[in-house]
Amino acid sequence: MRISGNGIKKLKEADAEKLFDQTHLVLAAKSSILVVRFLKEKIAIIEKKEYFFYRRGVFSLPARRHFGGTRPLMGNL
Repeated sequence: MRISGNGIKKLKEADAEKLFDQTHLVLAAKSSILVVRFLKEKIAIIEKKEYFFYRRGVFSLPARRHFGGTRPLMGNL
């Protein structure tokens, strides 16, 4: 069985039961599906916050200093 990356992102928990016969594989697949969903939601939140603060001028893109350090992206929020 082969599933593309986009196909994996579209899987629902119920799909795990259709794909696997053994209980431990179903549980592992459901867990992975939930982790992917959780991370997608968190990434969307982070990207939305960064865009909001960038548009408001609260922070700028990281800049290299002469001594090799970088400024934090979002400062103390």
